[in-house]
Amino acid sequence: MDKKLTGSEGRTFRRLEGGYAIDAHQVYYGKEMITGAVASHFEIVNEKSGISRDGTYYYKRATKLPVKDYQTFIHLKGEFWKDRYQVYSVSNPIDPGHLFIR
Repeated sequence: MDKKLTGSEGRTFRRLEGGYAIDAHQVYYGKEMITGAVASHFEIVNEKSGISRDGTYYYKRATKLPVKDYQTFIHLKGEFWKDRYQVYSVSNPIDPGHLFIR
């Protein structure tokens, strides 16, 4: 039997793909509430990588990513993403000055 998620609203609760769930006010990954995520704007960006967004922030599963520019954040390949300021290995920013590309 599933346990109730603390603080969830049963009437509006629904499961999404990739381990996410949502109700009228909260977003969840597994059994963990994603603190600060805006349910009304939440969407899964890349299910395989566990990347989602809510109109203000990007998340890797239940963790807010340190993306510097929300508007330019795009997927490159595999676990690599970038915005106009830096390249990310999903949640770990990579200093472009130390990145060697052949």
